[in-house]
Amino acid sequence: MNKDKLQAYDIVEESELDEIKAKGYILSHKKTKAKVICIECDDNNKVFTIGFKTPPTDDTGVAHIIEHTVLCGSKKYPVKDPFIELVKGSLNTFLNAMTYPDKTLYPIASLNDADFQNLLDVYMDAVFHPNIYNTDMIFKQEGWHYELDNPSDDLKINGVVYNEMKGAFSSEEGVLERAIMHSLYPDTSYGNESGGDPDFIPDLTYENYLNFHRKFYHPANSFIYLYGDMDMAEKLDYIDKEYLADYDYLEVDSEIKKQKAFAQMTYERRTYPITESQSEVDNTTLSYNVVVGDVFDEKLSIAMQMIDYALMGMAGAPLKQALLDKGIGKDVSGTYEGGILQPYYSITAEMANEYQKDDFVKTIRETLEKIVADGIDKKSLAAAINNLEFNYREMDFGRYPKGLMLGLRVYDSWIFGAKDPLYSINCGKLFAEMRSLIDTDYYEKIVKEYLLTNTHGSVIVNVPVKGLTLENDNKLKEKLKAFKDTLSEEQIENIVSETKALDIYQSEPSPKEDLEKIPMLTRSDINENPEKYDVKIEDVNGVKVYNVNLFTNKISYITLGFDITGLDAEMLPYLTILKNVLSNVSTKNFSYDDLCNEIMLEVGELSYTVSNMYVKPDCSEYKEFFEVYIKCFDEKINKGFFLANEVIENTLFDDYNRIYEILGELMSKAKNRILNSGNAVAIKRAQSYYSEKERRFDLRNGIGYYKVLEYIFKNYDKCKMDLVDKLKNLMKVIFRQDNLVVCFTHDYEPELIKNELVGLHKRLNAADDSSSLILSDKDSSNNGLSSYKLSAAGKINSIENADSNSSDNSRTDLSEGFITPSQIQFVCRAGRYDSEYDPRFAVLSTILSYDYLWNNVRVKGGAYGCGANFLGTKEVLLTSYRDPNLKETNDIYEKLVDYVENFDCDDRDMTKYIIGTFSSIDTPYSTASKAAIAYAQTVRGRSYEERKADRIKILNANQEDIRNLAIKIKEALASKNLCCIGSERKINEDKELFAKVVNLFE
Repeated sequence: MNKDKLQAYDIVEESELDEIKAKGYILSHKKTKAKVICIECDDNNKVFTIGFKTPPTDDTGVAHIIEHTVLCGSKKYPVKDPFIELVKGSLNTFLNAMTYPDKTLYPIASLNDADFQNLLDVYMDAVFHPNIYNTDMIFKQEGWHYELDNPSDDLKINGVVYNEMKGAFSSEEGVLERAIMHSLYPDTSYGNESGGDPDFIPDLTYENYLNFHRKFYHPANSFIYLYGDMDMAEKLDYIDKEYLADYDYLEVDSEIKKQKAFAQMTYERRTYPITESQSEVDNTTLSYNVVVGDVFDEKLSIAMQMIDYALMGMAGAPLKQALLDKGIGKDVSGTYEGGILQPYYSITAEMANEYQKDDFVKTIRETLEKIVADGIDKKSLAAAINNLEFNYREMDFGRYPKGLMLGLRVYDSWIFGAKDPLYSINCGKLFAEMRSLIDTDYYEKIVKEYLLTNTHGSVIVNVPVKGLTLENDNKLKEKLKAFKDTLSEEQIENIVSETKALDIYQSEPSPKEDLEKIPMLTRSDINENPEKYDVKIEDVNGVKVYNVNLFTNKISYITLGFDITGLDAEMLPYLTILKNVLSNVSTKNFSYDDLCNEIMLEVGELSYTVSNMYVKPDCSEYKEFFEVYIKCFDEKINKGFFLANEVIENTLFDDYNRIYEILGELMSKAKNRILNSGNAVAIKRAQSYYSEKERRFDLRNGIGYYKVLEYIFKNYDKCKMDLVDKLKNLMKVIFRQDNLVVCFTHDYEPELIKNELVGLHKRLNAADDSSSLILSDKDSSNNGLSSYKLSAAGKINSIENADSNSSDNSRTDLSEGFITPSQIQFVCRAGRYDSEYDPRFAVLSTILSYDYLWNNVRVKGGAYGCGANFLGTKEVLLTSYRDPNLKETNDIYEKLVDYVENFDCDDRDMTKYIIGTFSSIDTPYSTASKAAIAYAQTVRGRSYEERKADRIKILNANQEDIRNLAIKIKEALASKNLCCIGSERKINEDKELFAKVVNLFE
């Protein structure tokens, strides 16, 4: 760093961050005392974040609403939504903002120097000079407002954050998390909901909202983070001259106080909604929660993660098993939340009963007393620290920039004044110390002090109530009616006028001269060459092997793919059950707890998945694979293969109780996924109406799978023998010599992998009559719509979800509404066209997702999210997320063709859309992800030249190219393939849209 340019800053500390090959600087801005951290390294995926301590004082969600609204225009960039303008026209690798219980962060990342500078400037201007003071329309749009189109209409409340949090508070998880924080920290800001409680968001006034920004969004309360390969001094000098220098120091009271420890544990009873079709029995959640130290104790943090694994995380963990053995819950888990001032640890039993509360607490304490007296299993602690260190050293964050994720770690303690906030990303030396403590009583003392004798804790009982969502909807409706009845005609007319004014504000585009103030790149900044991968296809003992050569830092990534194409549809739900059972039940040589420890000790990961993979460039044919995935250090390859073979060859399915426990966990996870990611579930279901591939996916991972799982779980005594028979048969069908394909990724000569592969291949089953279970179901009369349930005899029968006697799997205009206890909707449309796929659909996806759908579904409609996706399989997919509407959103989808047919924009905007498109195409990936992409591309058979031709088409796309896509969309949307997961009230209001309405949960 050029210190001569740092006249405006004091360097507080410099340090070598050897473990990430970087140098760290902690600085302070002289004039304002703004806190700064810089991490210099050779990573060209540069990151900038500005954060503020934002402790909430109530449940109105003001911090969350501020986060949304400061990105809706600023002094230098006065357009209504610079955030979306940046998404459209930036090469960013990350662009977002996040509200935490104690802080608000605004991170950006980019590989392009000019783009990075543009993003930094827009974000700095947004947080310090937002347009929120110039108009209350931004507050109304993103926060909340009364909505009344006509004086005679029912009064409503709308707003993006309001609807987002209605979705969050519709799930049991959301209610429980809120209850835990409130119960443990009632006298501090953590006792308030920073995201906002929908019951209290309408209490927030515009003036109080502005006062929150005035108070906390000052440089003296800011924390600025820079990471990557850049001229740090130049960036800091710019930040000072353009922004910080305009301010004087201000004493900001943003202290986040500690909660005084309780004299005794507290108790709270909460309720959450279920539908009339759900049972209240075995549906209560019990939670035992304790405060654990403070955020500055990195050693305690690592110890608690190890203890969580040893007591609750591993298969057969003693505390978890004690609760399961007593029938207290069907999904029992532990959670360590370490990113707040006073971390906490929770033990949670889902699918329990309220009357079990006392036994729940008693069992926890008795088991902990025994563990403290007898000692924690040493091998479990060793396995836990091994896995933590592997993940720490690998630093695989998927699609998220490394610098971003490291920065988030830093912020956890930095905002509280940590003496060394960089310690969390340079703490590798701690692992050796934590290992050395395993043979002492260090971990047992922690269990006794924090989990057993600690009185600063709570017990939460979260009880289901049938029809609570509908009851709350009616209460709100009555409350708004009563409020409206108190209004004068003039006041009602004012609300009507304000509703219209907001609609006009949202409908009018920003002036062209303001839009042009948003900096953007040019098409020449885009590389027309796609990334090349070095993949060699070899034959090893008759097995096709895809050898992907990448730098892996001495970590091997191995995928053993077993071709199961054509497996009868009846068996598909059982594949998902099987992949979760493997490694979680005993084998001939290991009990399931010993096996779990062995895997954690020896390898980074041993997991199982099922995938669909296209095997032709035009996506006209696919194959399905059951995959065994091994991730390990190079010197542990033999251990990885040994453990994989132990599972493949020696898994035992005779422990019916253990399998039932696994099913309970699967039930809980599947239900939470539907409630929290209903858009992903609903769009796959909509695709299943016409696509054989997606029908099979739905039966493996979607609603079809959930209904099978639900039936088996609730009728386990009847079904268990048939279930185990199917799992055993699948093992014979899957793990055969003749259907193995391998992909491995390395940065060395991989002879050891080849040798191990030969040995594994020899031990696999030869093809025999078990292959008769592989059946084509292309003549199925299920129309792509079937759910599956088990009959009393334990056999699968199909049931139609839509009225049809047709056996034509291409039938269109199929639709389903799935009722859940949610207050919001996930509204999805899907369809297919017959003509050739055009790669310029990628540009249209950007246009629709951040223009037409964004403006209509999110900005005007109040949904939290929306999107359009166009697949190489000639499919059109439209989704909304946490949407207060249903029919209105579907009407917007219906008008999409008109928008595309009449699409028009100037060349600058067209360039912006293209650049935004390449931002998603050229996302940097981790080594493991790159390997998977290279493998898939090679199997699909798309050449480098074909991929380059697609990029050039996208790069040169024009307005006419976009308009020409309308005819394909029109054909796809002619089939009314609509799937909605949502509230009982809304689905019943708009039930004419559906061929069938179904209560999803029973």
